[in-house]
Amino acid sequence: MTATLQRRLVDEAAALFRPAGHFAWRFARGKLAQDPLFATLLRTGAIPDASCLVDLGCGQGLLAAWIHVARRAWTEKPDPWPTEWPAPPKVGTYLGIDQSRHDIARAQRALPAFARSFRGDVGTLGTTLLDRCDVTTLFDVLQYLDPAVQEKLLAAVHAGQPPWGVLLLRVGDGASSMASRRVNAVDLVVCAVRGHPRLRLHHRPVEQWIALLGRIGFTVEILDDERETGSSKFANVLLRASRIDAEATPAVR
Repeated sequence: MTATLQRRLVDEAAALFRPAGHFAWRFARGKLAQDPLFATLLRTGAIPDASCLVDLGCGQGLLAAWIHVARRAWTEKPDPWPTEWPAPPKVGTYLGIDQSRHDIARAQRALPAFARSFRGDVGTLGTTLLDRCDVTTLFDVLQYLDPAVQEKLLAAVHAGQPPWGVLLLRVGDGASSMASRRVNAVDLVVCAVRGHPRLRLHHRPVEQWIALLGRIGFTVEILDDERETGSSKFANVLLRASRIDAEATPAVR
């Protein structure tokens, strides 16, 4: 991504949050500019076109804003879109779910028309919400859940998604390394800021995440590994999980 294009996307996505207040705008600018996840999603084409995308642990809805401005920039093409990158995803409906009352309030004041956000506990998610959604995202969420709840949630996603559905996850490598300790430290700060200073984190090594997804019935592909690319000082890994029984032809969009 060219620096000009990245600045444009960050500025336009963050601007959507101005109605939600100064904090929401500043947080969006900082997160979108500094976290390599957002550019990686575009570079890898991780998110396919979808009639419905469910963003579990959505926060204030940065993913919806990012998809919206990226698609608009690609359509209008005032800046050169990288020729080696696929088109940004076309998403019919975005549904964001998060436990934070403040984040959902900010999302509801900021998100574009195709997006909806709701307050809820992803750890108790049923399958009904997922049965017509092509894509489910879980970015930096699972480590805040107990291991049994992690497995229950992933199993619910597998059972609830249509056969062609895709699950995208970013997980921190729980193996013992300096980068892993940085991930853990940041997560603890997030817990404290959100009013849960005593919350226990539950990381797993990436190999264990992949094995767990396999037992549930997913095939897993590593799309980006920050331990190898050096795109950040953390040990985050972006995974794409598809159902083993996936049909060759998805539903009509």
